[in-house]
Amino acid sequence: MFAQLDFKKKQFLVIAFAVFLFYIAYQFSFKNAFEAMRLNSQLQKDHRAESGQNISYPQVERKDQFCAAIIKRYKVKKEDRENYLWQSLSGMAMANHVEISFAQGNPALADTSALSKGSVTDQFSFKGKYVDIVRLLDTVSKSSGIGKIHMLKLESPKREDKKEIVNKLTLVLGLKGLEG
Repeated sequence: MFAQLDFKKKQFLVIAFAVFLFYIAYQFSFKNAFEAMRLNSQLQKDHRAESGQNISYPQVERKDQFCAAIIKRYKVKKEDRENYLWQSLSGMAMANHVEISFAQGNPALADTSALSKGSVTDQFSFKGKYVDIVRLLDTVSKSSGIGKIHMLKLESPKREDKKEIVNKLTLVLGLKGLEG
């Protein structure tokens, strides 16, 4: 059938087939790419208008946001810090069935340069079962406004009398933060 057509009709069919292929390629490939490019340029314009600056280094902005989030976790509320800290830790200890010692542990000697920068260090003592202490540590590590864990010591009770079995461990926990 194709061999019986003259040259002009063959040329017309080849052009029509090429247009048809171009249309199919546009619909399945190029249309989506052009739409994505248009949307990307529109979003960049909107973002520049919102921030008021040309962000040429988005990875620097992401790093800055990451660092700001870390610093927020280290911030300790300045107003009545000790009461807030005791209330927070007592609540966490009670929720996790751990005893807290209200006789504050021996705090390490404070570095004077750290104190001048607003850095505070506190040490607390807890008693409880291993699983409960692990839950408490998880809760403390996720809480904000009390500082970050900088020192951790888990001790087993000394048994002088072998008949008495004590399954409570002692946790000495040091928190460090920036007042602000």
